[in-house]
Amino acid sequence: MIGVSQNPPQTAPASRPDDAAALHWSQQLGMRSLQVTLAAKTIDRCVLVPDAATYLDELMKWSAAGPGTRWPVLIEDDVLTPLFVRRFKPAELVRREAVQTPLPADALQRRAAIESVVVHALGGDPAKQSILQVFEPSGYRPPGVVVASTADPAWTAAVALAAGHAQPILWIDDDYGPVNGLLDDASARRLATQVSDGVASLKFSSAKLGDDIDAITLCRNLPVAVKVNLAPDQRLVKEGQYADGNTALSDFIGRNADGTRYAITGQIFGDEKRCAYMAMCSLFLPRDSATLLNAYGRDSEWGRYAMEGASDMLAKAGLVAQAHAGPDDMGEAGWRRLLVGGVSSDLVLMNSGGNDDFFILNGGQARPGDVPVLNQPAAVHLIHSWSLRSPTSSATVGGRWLEHGAYSMVGSCFEPFLSAFQPPEMLVRRCLAGIPLLVAARRWAEDGLSAPWRLVTIGDPLMLIAPPKAIPATRVQQPAGYGVNLLDRARELMRKADAENDPAAYAESIRLLDLLSQDDIALQMWTLAQQRQIPSGRAASAALGVLFRRRDADGFLNAWNEGGPRTPIMLDMLWHLMGPRLGGMNDRDVLLQMENAVRPDMPAVDVERLAPILMGMFGKQHVQQFLAREIARTTNAQQQQQLREIAGRY
Repeated sequence: MIGVSQNPPQTAPASRPDDAAALHWSQQLGMRSLQVTLAAKTIDRCVLVPDAATYLDELMKWSAAGPGTRWPVLIEDDVLTPLFVRRFKPAELVRREAVQTPLPADALQRRAAIESVVVHALGGDPAKQSILQVFEPSGYRPPGVVVASTADPAWTAAVALAAGHAQPILWIDDDYGPVNGLLDDASARRLATQVSDGVASLKFSSAKLGDDIDAITLCRNLPVAVKVNLAPDQRLVKEGQYADGNTALSDFIGRNADGTRYAITGQIFGDEKRCAYMAMCSLFLPRDSATLLNAYGRDSEWGRYAMEGASDMLAKAGLVAQAHAGPDDMGEAGWRRLLVGGVSSDLVLMNSGGNDDFFILNGGQARPGDVPVLNQPAAVHLIHSWSLRSPTSSATVGGRWLEHGAYSMVGSCFEPFLSAFQPPEMLVRRCLAGIPLLVAARRWAEDGLSAPWRLVTIGDPLMLIAPPKAIPATRVQQPAGYGVNLLDRARELMRKADAENDPAAYAESIRLLDLLSQDDIALQMWTLAQQRQIPSGRAASAALGVLFRRRDADGFLNAWNEGGPRTPIMLDMLWHLMGPRLGGMNDRDVLLQMENAVRPDMPAVDVERLAPILMGMFGKQHVQQFLAREIARTTNAQQQQQLREIAGRY
């Protein structure tokens, strides 16, 4: 639940002076990030690889096509890859086979292999130069550093962000526990010292914001929350329950011994596929559309977090902005309408309240399963207490956003108070002034409330939300000349499916057409498969995403009824499409489909919504049997208890 505290002062750079030296330190950081981006040439291609070794091999090709050239590389994934490709829309989508040489097992050899990719991407010779030696001739000063470990799968983000932003890598291999854990004081201080000592060893200035090193990217599966014993003069809250030392790791790392900040920190975690995806989204995707969701009223402090001003500023800067507020749009019924078909925006700003397992709407309440399905990758700023306390759990609000494809996120790991967050209008003003998103979201010393606190910043701290005109979308056309062109492959499979009525060809062609944003043709192939009565659950599964985005509930249900593999996001699609319909549902077959599609990570929520409707249609005995089945198959003790409480009503 978001609490309200005293209103802090507000500051923001008002304009972009011509003299770079006159810029605020945050704008200087954004300009340094932008300069590296503008100096690079993006090849209009995306390459999909099967594993981490091939990923590293493909990144080694960066700059081989010319100085500073690069293109996105993804370790192929059924959920994240389609999101990226649909947004990037490459002229050429290539799939590579696995390389025969595995990654070095030895840590030092693997470090050398990773760093050689960075050196090569920056135009150096890996046989003769280190990353720092590449910087020396020009006197280049990197804007930040990347922290990684060869034993941690997040190195796939580290190598891309080091190469893409021209940053050195700090290697820290110690094990600090899982992402959803809580780091103790001694461990948190040891990690902070390792980072600060590593930064100091680079010989760039790093004592304060506005010098050389102003950004730290922790590409490690580290706890997002820490419990530290802060001196009274370093505490945001001096006494009481909020002076317990519970803090976000990303707000603790990057500070001097006296608590002052020398760098803004972002965290990236997950498996090799997800971390590569998060880095590629930051480096290559445009950010020119926004959805603003305000579940707050207009009384008192809450009114300062209204979205209208932010929406107007985004629109004037050239971004497509959609704002939703008030009980009609942001009540339960309005929210369920919003979920139908998913959200297609580069940036999502949302105000809400609640805990890690629910969020409050403007009249009503929603659960993690009610987090929108994303049709493309999104950066998400979520004003909501506890949202990122357990971010690798899809049964939490923040975890569900990340599962659905958020690649950068601001949230909280404990109760932070409302005023810990920048109001949307201030956040957007800062971003449009050239300040990276995660930097703009932080309280600075001049804002007040800048002591170590509870806001979690996930993603690349150098990633910008810039007006479209600030970053030209120019790409270089240059065929890869290797791998499998997936558009050509889709055409081959379509011909094979048509000529041979091959179920596998139908399924794979629909999947590739979905990946290539060829939704109309994908639906034509699915319709043809149905007309010819081709038995293929896999083809039906491949068509679900297109049918969902088209908001075709009947078509989705027909495909769902064909069977086939189901992902958790497909289950969310089903519930989101059917949500507005359930209240007046009188179709027995559809209700039985929903009964068999209860989501395993939140069965009590789905059962509670469905049971009264089943009661009206099938009677008490049917509901009791339904509840007994769900109780028997649920292993989570808390969910089981909630199901038993629901059963007690019937």
